[in-house]
Amino acid sequence: MNSYMWAMLLLHMRYKLLLIFTTLLLFASACSNTTDDEISESRAELQESETELKPDDSNADESGREQLLQEILAEPELGISRDLAECFIDYVVDNSPLDFEQWNTLGDDYPVSTETLEGLSAEEMEDLISVVAIGAENCGLFDEEYEDTNSGDYSPPVLSGEFNFELLTEHPFDCLNQELDVFVNVFGIYVISHSSIPTEYVEHSANVVAEFMDNDADGVMDDPKVHRFLVENNFVVPVWTEALREKVFPSLKGTFCEDTLGWAASMYYRQDDWAFGGIKQAGTWDTNLEEIWHVLSMGWYNTYPEYFGDRTGSRIADAMDTARGGQFQTVPNGYPEGAWYSYDDYTCDYSCQIHEYFYWILMANIDALDPAYTNKCADSEEEWHVCTKDELKQIDPLAYDLLNNQGFKLPTNIPIGNY
Repeated sequence: MNSYMWAMLLLHMRYKLLLIFTTLLLFASACSNTTDDEISESRAELQESETELKPDDSNADESGREQLLQEILAEPELGISRDLAECFIDYVVDNSPLDFEQWNTLGDDYPVSTETLEGLSAEEMEDLISVVAIGAENCGLFDEEYEDTNSGDYSPPVLSGEFNFELLTEHPFDCLNQELDVFVNVFGIYVISHSSIPTEYVEHSANVVAEFMDNDADGVMDDPKVHRFLVENNFVVPVWTEALREKVFPSLKGTFCEDTLGWAASMYYRQDDWAFGGIKQAGTWDTNLEEIWHVLSMGWYNTYPEYFGDRTGSRIADAMDTARGGQFQTVPNGYPEGAWYSYDDYTCDYSCQIHEYFYWILMANIDALDPAYTNKCADSEEEWHVCTKDELKQIDPLAYDLLNNQGFKLPTNIPIGNY
């Protein structure tokens, strides 16, 4: 796609986004070969967009960088994740011929006006275009696949057409094959089980894993970095019984599996609830929504520690402290009046409390706790009573903002066990 085609595409985006990504009008053509005519053409396209679209300064704040970031994340057409956007912004601002004040201007000219661009010489404009191109390439801004900068051992799954889960009789790690004989490879995350467990239970759990990881079912992992962490750390989702678990764990002692597998939660046959067809159809709760999320959320804690870190000071921790009515490192004897999250398991430390909180706010955010579907919210009211996304927005605005307004691709649809 040449620079002119980029210009025409971006004309359909909002005014400020056009200003932000003026230079993206050119980067797709490798930028180093940009001609004076192309530069003039791009400037003309930007000026046309300014005439057609009016500025909106109502959301201007003190941080030009943060405002720029929010503008990028607010545009789903770009499909750029937060970490890539931050990488790109930092690179361009640090390396472009524009000085900081020109990038940080608020108001009508934010973040860089056509007047500023007109003031650049042809050489400076080419330098700016080159910086944008390098920044986009270095940060993988529009890569369809993401790469490991440290090693080449990992690549995301390639999906085509309908994905059919195959029940395998062996796991790549032989140490898991000693007591287990049913495995499902779900994008590199294994559901592990035994032939004594009915097949439909294992398949349902495998589908829930897939629906959480690719919630929009477009064949692409919703958050490749989270997915990568889970795969590289060999997280597994057990579907078994307590008796089977007690046989498996001793068999792993002293083996490669003992220190290599990632464990977080399990599904227990004849103990937990499976809602075949989904909670709306079954009218009952599905424990898979909780336990499988406890496994997969490990990727979120470790990939985005500033936002989802299971420790004090992260954004989710701050939201939880507000929901609990204070910061409690251990479970208090009683929660303050007005607390809407009051988990009282004394064996659950601060990190564990965050894990449970993440589960509750996500379930509310996707309306999985809606009383129209199940009694789960009413049955859990002593611990959590925020049942819907609308209630979450009203009662727990910090959690709502974290889940919906920070550019993360978290699940938005309720998994039903049919990917």
